[in-house]
Amino acid sequence: ESAIGAYAKGANGLITSKGTLTFTKEKSTGLYAADGAKIVEVAGANSKLDFSAATAKNNTGIYLAGANWEGRTTAYTFDSDHSKKNIYLFAQGSKDGATVRPSNLVLKNEFKVSPTGTASGSNKTIGMYLDTAVKGGSGASAFAANILDLTAASAKVTAEKGGIGVYAKNNSAAVDNIIKRINVSSTGKASVGIFADGNIKLDQANGKITAANQGIGVYGNKGKITLGAATNLETSTQGTGIYLTNGSYITGSKLTLKNTGTAAAGVYYTKGSNANEVTHGTELAVNSGSNLLALYLDNGVKVKNNADITVTAGSKNVGAFVTKGSTLTNDKTIKVGAASGYVDGMGIYVQHGTATNNAGKSIEVLDNSASSVSVAMAANGAAAATSATIVNKGDIKASGDAIGMNVGGYSTGTNTGKIIATDRGNLKAIGAYVNGANAKFTNSGTISSDNIALALKDTKAGNVTSTGPLKLTKNNAVGVYADNSAVNFAVTPVTTNNGTVALYAKGNTTVNSKITSATGKGHVGVYVADSKVTFGNASSVVVGNGVNGAYGVGVFTKEGYNGTIKTTITQNGDKTIGLYAGNKGTSGSKINHEGTMNIGRGVGVFVPQNSSFIAKNSVLNVNGGTAIFLKGGSVDLGATGKATINFGANGGTAIYQESGTINTGANLKITGKGSFLALKNANSTINSVVSVGANAMGINAIYDKAGTNYALTIGNAGKFQLNGTKATGLSATVNGVLPNKVTVVNKGIIETLGANTETTGIIANGASVQNIGKINIGTKGAAIYATNDGTDKNTQISNTGEINLIGNEAKGIVGIKVNTNQNIVVGKITGTKDQAVGAYFKNSNTVNIRDAKVNLATNAKGLVFDTTNFNISATSGKNLVNVGGTTDNTKRAIGIAAIGSSGTVTKTDITVGSSATGKQSMGLYAQGGTLTYDSTTGDLKATGNNAILAYADAAGTINLNGGKTLNVG
Repeated sequence: ESAIGAYAKGANGLITSKGTLTFTKEKSTGLYAADGAKIVEVAGANSKLDFSAATAKNNTGIYLAGANWEGRTTAYTFDSDHSKKNIYLFAQGSKDGATVRPSNLVLKNEFKVSPTGTASGSNKTIGMYLDTAVKGGSGASAFAANILDLTAASAKVTAEKGGIGVYAKNNSAAVDNIIKRINVSSTGKASVGIFADGNIKLDQANGKITAANQGIGVYGNKGKITLGAATNLETSTQGTGIYLTNGSYITGSKLTLKNTGTAAAGVYYTKGSNANEVTHGTELAVNSGSNLLALYLDNGVKVKNNADITVTAGSKNVGAFVTKGSTLTNDKTIKVGAASGYVDGMGIYVQHGTATNNAGKSIEVLDNSASSVSVAMAANGAAAATSATIVNKGDIKASGDAIGMNVGGYSTGTNTGKIIATDRGNLKAIGAYVNGANAKFTNSGTISSDNIALALKDTKAGNVTSTGPLKLTKNNAVGVYADNSAVNFAVTPVTTNNGTVALYAKGNTTVNSKITSATGKGHVGVYVADSKVTFGNASSVVVGNGVNGAYGVGVFTKEGYNGTIKTTITQNGDKTIGLYAGNKGTSGSKINHEGTMNIGRGVGVFVPQNSSFIAKNSVLNVNGGTAIFLKGGSVDLGATGKATINFGANGGTAIYQESGTINTGANLKITGKGSFLALKNANSTINSVVSVGANAMGINAIYDKAGTNYALTIGNAGKFQLNGTKATGLSATVNGVLPNKVTVVNKGIIETLGANTETTGIIANGASVQNIGKINIGTKGAAIYATNDGTDKNTQISNTGEINLIGNEAKGIVGIKVNTNQNIVVGKITGTKDQAVGAYFKNSNTVNIRDAKVNLATNAKGLVFDTTNFNISATSGKNLVNVGGTTDNTKRAIGIAAIGSSGTVTKTDITVGSSATGKQSMGLYAQGGTLTYDSTTGDLKATGNNAILAYADAAGTINLNGGKTLNVG
């Protein structure tokens, strides 16, 4: 016990070990060299230190005190049992007078520590023990830098079975134990290649650290590991390359890391007893392998990364991993990914704790594979007590199939810096992704994206509190993509590109905030991709102005949508559409609408083929624009629910119908002055009250497509109020529909309100007219205006309802350039005002008049034909033409007048009223043509004095056939 096998001292001292040195007791030293002496171990079958005896405990095989050692040229295994606590070699410095010498160790081949037994905290087999403490030293000479030289080609330290290859102790801050060209390997749990208790320096290039099966390559405790030159680090099967605790850290040069097999840590930091932040200062590079956590933070450690981390190859590699309440601050550049050979990586991943990318620093991720997604910063806490936080104050760049910030589980993400997401071909990048009911995100910085700036999945209200500026840098990019999420934050994207979407909503997403689309070509506020999407009471959409051919859209529903849009929409320009009912193929959208649309000069709702719009409780404010644009779909205003259309000072159009179906009802209310309907090649039925302002048209229809008959109808409940000078109820222009026809039908009421003048009930340009209802027309107005000039011909005019002329100089039917072979049914026309005209035809082809019941007041004219030949008869009974007396001969009352026209009158009773002395009414008047009246089938009479029953003037001729007596007075 406490014996020494061989001893050498001084520069000339030499021990050459060729045989076997056997240990049988405790606390002995086999070979002892001091003060410059040297020990050389020679390879041989019997050259060994034998610790196999059961009693061989706490021994040191070789002891160096300021001496030198040279290992065998062949591999050697130290297999002493853990329980014996033997050390193969112990080295420290020595002081010889004034001379302080370190110990120098040169390894020639592999030195393997492979103990038997079970390792424990106090029982551990150590291969080599280096201590900077100088034997006999003190003060300035208390410590010396021992050197372990592994530069020989085959030199290597291997630890397995819980052993420690090299234990390097250093209580000095001034000197380091030095490993030259480190080459260590550790395999198995609790195995350590080098255990550095204090500062150590790993010197010279091309070193290698290998750890496998939960082994640790280098263990750092309470000190600094200085990497003096580039070194390779390889792990596999949960091995840890470098393990740092109790304030230990690594700095200098570069580690190139690689892992194979299951996940492993490259450089592992854990808190231990140190609560202060440590600085990681060694560059990390991952060029191959998979499942590597290059920088690993555990158990509450605080680490500032002050060296670049680069991951350019492999799969599922992570630049920095943070867990168990640890804190990472990044002060350098982290780059993850490559154009090829790299998939599914992360720059920083926080499982529990906090990671911050500081201002002016960057994290870049590139994934060029369609089958993977890589992330710059990710947080995914498993529970509230183990939440994760990521903060970007600097720059994040995500390119390809990549995400800038990914926040999931019980986590929080904050961006106050800049995130740039860039597509690569068909690979789409996302700025930030928030996933889960407990994931939170705030952006007060800038997110720029070619694809999606911010994506949400299964989030709830309050999860996202601010989005900051969202810059969309490519056509069709999306500001916020929300799937089954709550959007209760403002979304305002900024872009100079085209066709972007501020919010893409799908699943059970709830929108309850202000969404603003960009201004420019074809931008969309909210794209509704699912019928489950809902809008809350606080929601609103602001539509930026578009351009010709690419309007801005407030809300766009995907084909197949069937739900309720309940929100306020405000349109900023004449190139906007508030709500677009999307369609594709045979599928359209069915929209129930509630809310207010401030349409202004734009188009409120666009309804294409196979889509429908039902106003459940809608207020549409129009000021120069169009409330509804119908192109093949169907619109319900006031039939199923309530609809109010308010026209502003600039008027506008309630509905523009290019095709499709309109259903209106009593619950449609229109205020202000504007046109109700403009349509093209469409059927329409109106059953609501429509107020038409000055110079406006209630309905303006154009038809130019043959193949079907069309009907434009005011239903039984419809009422068109002409509430302004030159207001028109309905206008239909038809050209190119033949052999089909267009019929304007009035079953309701068209009426002039108040003292408004020059109003027109129906204008038929090439259309047929059927008045079954009532038309009340005011001063200088016309109930029906018809022409075939430049339009389709052979149309019909039929009044089987009522026309009431309620203003002076009003006209019942006006036909200009009529060209038809159809009978014109004048029907019932009455008037109590002055100078009314029942029917007036000018410059027309021969017209066939039937079934007139005209009853007018003073200075009126029943039927007038100006340069128009005519035939008047009745299909049953008689025509009745009654006019009042004349009060002014310049405005003479006339029953039937032919001016430059010829025609026959049969089955017609004409009565003219009494006039004052010198004033004459006329039953028949002809000027420049021939008027033939058949008195055998009709009566021509006056009810009082001063009447002229027939008057021919200026080459006019009147033929009174039948010889019947005419009665005057």
